Amino acid sequence: MNILILGPLNQTTAQNKRLEPLIKFLSKKNYRTYQSNEKISFNFIKNKSIKMIICSGYPHIINKTIISLVKNRIINLHPAYLPHGKGVGALAFSLIKNHPIGITIHYIDKNVDTGKIIAQKLVNPRLNENFRSFYLRLLDELNKLFFEEFKKIISGKNKGKKQKKINNSDFYTRRRSEIIYEFFGNTYDINVSDLKNFSKGYLMNEIFFDTFKKL
Repeated sequence: MNILILGPLNQTTAQNKRLEPLIKFLSKKNYRTYQSNEKISFNFIKNKSIKMIICSGYPHIINKTIISLVKNRIINLHPAYLPHGKGVGALAFSLIKNHPIGITIHYIDKNVDTGKIIAQKLVNPRLNENFRSFYLRLLDELNKLFFEEFKKIISGKNKGKKQKKINNSDFYTRRRSEIIYEFFGNTYDINVSDLKNFSKGYLMNEIFFDTFKKL
């Protein structure tokens, strides 16, 4: 089986690289892997006979035609606990809005971060951990969870569960996330506890940030 892995190849995590463990894991199981962080085409998927796609940090939305071609075999490794935290910068907003924190592996459907959930895990930040180190640790946790679930995924036994409908579900755009980063100067280096302490002030003035939802 040919498997395409989408995401940044050289991004460093807390313990490794973001995609390297995935590529090694699949190669040891004799799957042929391809990797890209560029926007992929229908012809590429068809010509390479791609039967499964794994996304981790992929910046592009996958075409609906490709989703139909590789039906129920496109998986996203998402560093947030769905159905909370859809979109870009989801972890920061989940912390600020006191939502459940963790990781989710889900199937990709025609919308963003709305597909059936394969597996998820609650992961709490450590004492005095900053946002950057926490985020990078979640990327390693995502890989571990994928390894644990892979056998069920590849066999078709784990078909996923529909996401629960919640009243405070939200979707975050890249621009909306940048507003938060700009507000703090550098969100990645802020202590997680300080980010959570910002919660009350944010929620009281959320209408200001909501202005940027559609940007």
